[in-house]
Amino acid sequence: MAEVAPFRGGQAVHRCLETDGAPVLPSCAEDSPLTLSSQLFSPLFLEGDVPDLLRTCAESEGCQPCEDSPALYLYEIVHVASQGGEAHHKGLVALMRLEDFRSGVVSSHQRAHDGEVACRFRQLEQCPVQTEAPLALYSDPCCVIEALAAAEKKRPADVEITLSPRECCRIWRVSSTSFVERVQGVLDRKALLLIEGQAAYLAALRYRDHMRELTPDFSGKESFNYAMVALSNQEDLSLRLFAGQRLLDHRLIPPAQQDAGLLLAGLGHFFDISALADGDCTGAGLSVPTGLEQSPDEIGADWQLALCVGGKNSYALRFRDDEKPAFLRADEPWSLVHCAPLLLERLVMEQVLKLDPALLEDFQCVAVSPGAKGWLADGVADQALVFFLRSPSLAVLRDLVHAGLTLPSRSTFAYPVLPPGVLLHFLSSDERVAAP
Repeated sequence: MAEVAPFRGGQAVHRCLETDGAPVLPSCAEDSPLTLSSQLFSPLFLEGDVPDLLRTCAESEGCQPCEDSPALYLYEIVHVASQGGEAHHKGLVALMRLEDFRSGVVSSHQRAHDGEVACRFRQLEQCPVQTEAPLALYSDPCCVIEALAAAEKKRPADVEITLSPRECCRIWRVSSTSFVERVQGVLDRKALLLIEGQAAYLAALRYRDHMRELTPDFSGKESFNYAMVALSNQEDLSLRLFAGQRLLDHRLIPPAQQDAGLLLAGLGHFFDISALADGDCTGAGLSVPTGLEQSPDEIGADWQLALCVGGKNSYALRFRDDEKPAFLRADEPWSLVHCAPLLLERLVMEQVLKLDPALLEDFQCVAVSPGAKGWLADGVADQALVFFLRSPSLAVLRDLVHAGLTLPSRSTFAYPVLPPGVLLHFLSSDERVAAP
């Protein structure tokens, strides 16, 4: 199944950004995890040419792989847990042989935005350095890799980076042949679920195909055949999923649905609707989702979505699943009625609003964010519909993948993730990977 390999990861971006000898990342606001994660999820460079800083790094001596031997990199991100206190998200970074999603080795529950994939591919063409590690989950209830890693973590971390006043990231470099082989043995039997970084992965896949055309005698061991990937056990309870909340400008809404009463009547064909606390949604004292601080998770287990109309009136929506709904095909599992992004796509967009679901991926028309508090504070939602979605569980996402379905891009966001620039992978035709 998944073929992983050690690599010589550079850290030149950090060296170029050093301040008083300490590597730093771009500062993140000391705010909720959602605020931090929304910055970390943004592509390192959204548009335009590769910045001079990265180009200089890639061409400088300091940006070449700096270790003598390939290694795996254990990481641990210490952050504030959802219930308060400290949480430790753990994983490892390795090279993984690039595989198409149809191979079954790696799969994804959500699509990647075409424009973002194209942008990242252009960046790799100009500067073939992978700075961001997509996050993939494997299933191992026995936690074998965690047990192996615990012994290595008895020594101080090789690198410790402060991400914010409440977060830090620690890295341990492990080049032991026995450790690498045991990790490879565990993952060789695992299929992976790509939970974050779909665009970065697909851009690397496209770059691989591009380089194979330019290198017809490729052996398959060149580094461009591999992507740097962060791997974490899905049993890690410190990893959280947030649904991508959607803001639809009122100009997209058909005139017949712009009346709140008619809209609620249309939704009432599929959902039980409960009005939430009255008042201005920006009020600090109001609860989720009228306060819109996080997600609808705090309003009861039965509710999949919440709707805010015009920045003021909020409603919780519970899908009525007394019998298998018509929007699911015969071969699609019942559990998908608990997948809020699918309900938004198939029911709200198609059947109630009569809109093309493809609009959910047109970010010129529909805003997406893992947290939407700012939309109300800024008054952006005053002329819009804002949908707040419950985060689907990993079990539901796996059912979705097994049914051959994918959600619109940015339907979910994982937190925390390894920040861009912590490690680098050089996609070269000269560099060979120490694959098993």
